[in-house]
Amino acid sequence: MASNLRLKIEEAQSVLEEEEPVARLTLVSNLLSRELQLAEMQAKIQNQAKEEMSRASGVFPPGADEGDKQELGDIDGKSEEATT
Repeated sequence: MASNLRLKIEEAQSVLEEEEPVARLTLVSNLLSRELQLAEMQAKIQNQAKEEMSRASGVFPPGADEGDKQELGDIDGKSEEATT
């Protein structure tokens, strides 16, 4: 399992040198936890960048403008001027 992680040479060597099974599993578990935290952080940064780029380009997710329409009295998507 440790062979699938992106480890520094020293970390991989320490896993290989650990002879006690429980200690080796603990070491691998700690390394996996670190990798998971990094992956979550990368996903969060990627989502934030994607949202920022969408805002900058004027593209909004579906329903994002519903609050604005309600504030302006345009609840059903038709302007008040068109109905009068």
